[in-house]
Amino acid sequence: MIYYFTGTGNSLDVAKRLAALLDDMVQLMDIHEAQPVIESAPSIGFVVPVHNFDIPDAVKDWFRRARFSGSFGQTYFYGLITYGGAEGNARASLRRACLKKGWDLVYNTMVMVPDNAGPIIRRPYDLTSLYTLDERLARIAEAVKGRRRSHEEEPYSYKMALKTELSKLYLDSPIVAMKIDHHRCIRCRLCERLCPVENIYFKEKKKKKEHVLANMVDSHESSDLSTTNAAMEAKTSKPHKGKMKLHGHCIHCLACIHWCPTGAIRMGYIDFMNRQYTNPYIKVQELLKR
Repeated sequence: MIYYFTGTGNSLDVAKRLAALLDDMVQLMDIHEAQPVIESAPSIGFVVPVHNFDIPDAVKDWFRRARFSGSFGQTYFYGLITYGGAEGNARASLRRACLKKGWDLVYNTMVMVPDNAGPIIRRPYDLTSLYTLDERLARIAEAVKGRRRSHEEEPYSYKMALKTELSKLYLDSPIVAMKIDHHRCIRCRLCERLCPVENIYFKEKKKKKEHVLANMVDSHESSDLSTTNAAMEAKTSKPHKGKMKLHGHCIHCLACIHWCPTGAIRMGYIDFMNRQYTNPYIKVQELLKR
């Protein structure tokens, strides 16, 4: 069993490649969709990305809710952290999350992939890591098959934790806060279905005329049968207009930005149109959360 969290698709790509190298019967499970009760298995892996120098908050929340069903004394736990920039506290946080559940994360390593945060800090994507990805994953698969233990130190840095919190404050600030360009938006609602924390939603809007007719039905002010029927149809018909809205609890996974077909989602002044990297081995249908 491999549990993964992905926004843009990189971590899913790594999870799929690793599963193919380990065993065709290895099951992949999106942490967003996974039940908090984990069934016992010979080995359990976690593939998660780095967000703001740490593992995503959504992954931490899932670990807090998760519990193990059955005996896990013989279970081999391993973790892969996908990253393109700095590791930060990612490995240390993943191990700490496992230890709080009583799980010994025996093998814990990093896997470099293209940094999807490139446009935010105005640097070009580095795709060279893709050239050796299969070779690196093959070595990791051999280590997992041999149930090896990683011996690298994973110290948790409180200075780095402060940097993570400051990074979140910056990303939520008016300078780079998530925005939707309604002139570009075609209301395909792809972003709504991709968001792992349900931060994006479609706010429906009815015609004024339909709203008046619907109110007439509610107040029983009209006795004319034809008018009443028209009002009932207006009340039950699907709204024809609306806008995509944000709740305000974005985790900055960039899934909506990277997959928006018109570049309608921005981070402050940053326009991502024709700049975002999308993993060529992942189809958007594989990432839909609802």
